[in-house]
Amino acid sequence: MTSADLKRRKSDAAGVADRSERSSISRVLRNIVPWVLLLLWAAAVYSIARSGLYTSGSNLGYNLGLIGSLMMLALLLYPLRKRVRIFANLGKINRWFSIHMVLGVLGPTLILLHCTLRWSSLNAAVAFWCMVIVASSGFIGRFLYGRLHVGLYGRQLSLTDVRTEAASLYARARLLVANETNAYLADELQKFASASSTVTNAGWKRPHLVIGLGARARMAERRCIKFARNASINGTEPPSREAIDALSDYFSAARRSAQFLPFERMFSLWHVMHVPLVFILVLCVIAHIIAVHMY
Repeated sequence: MTSADLKRRKSDAAGVADRSERSSISRVLRNIVPWVLLLLWAAAVYSIARSGLYTSGSNLGYNLGLIGSLMMLALLLYPLRKRVRIFANLGKINRWFSIHMVLGVLGPTLILLHCTLRWSSLNAAVAFWCMVIVASSGFIGRFLYGRLHVGLYGRQLSLTDVRTEAASLYARARLLVANETNAYLADELQKFASASSTVTNAGWKRPHLVIGLGARARMAERRCIKFARNASINGTEPPSREAIDALSDYFSAARRSAQFLPFERMFSLWHVMHVPLVFILVLCVIAHIIAVHMY
């Protein structure tokens, strides 16, 4: 290897390390920001609901409950659009999905404000906790959806898609690492390939492995980047950026491939539970509205 090539390798290693730092910060922000927003939302709802500016029976409280209930009832439109043939041509499914998610947030928020976080009757308490269960179920479903689709509104992946991608990236990473005769990176590649294969074969028989595979992928990627950074600092021959990028791509694809079947099964079970829960919620809301107007 010429001095120019070695200099380029060191520059590439430094670039990979810098990009890794930015990626780590971005990942931390992606993990923290939703929780911060959730806490701000909870604080705002609690402050308004307990402010004493209105009661659930006042005009404002009544209208909040009415609008929130209508939004919760409108959640049924999305499963009807998906499953009932006569609704098949009523707009694109991704727009219905967007509306479904928005209503799934706004509806419960208005209901929480309506009840002022107090329940004066059994039917109100039952309707409230049904709403909490359905809303929580929706967030779980959104998480599982993201593991089985490309992007928010992208196409649904198949087992063949993810396994083909993982196999292709493994072959590319192994070739690049072998060409550089780098034993450390080759060992990292083989260890993660073995770990992902274990998860693929075990499925939910060993759930801790399924859940922990994402963390193992991030740790393996960091070890490879740390190796590249230290090689540059120590003046030894660092690995190429192509090799590090190929390993990172493979770790991500292998994780998705290994977790695909367990998450797909969970998503199927979630569908079986979520749809009946929505109908139960609708019945509870109707019963609560009738009870309020009768008594």
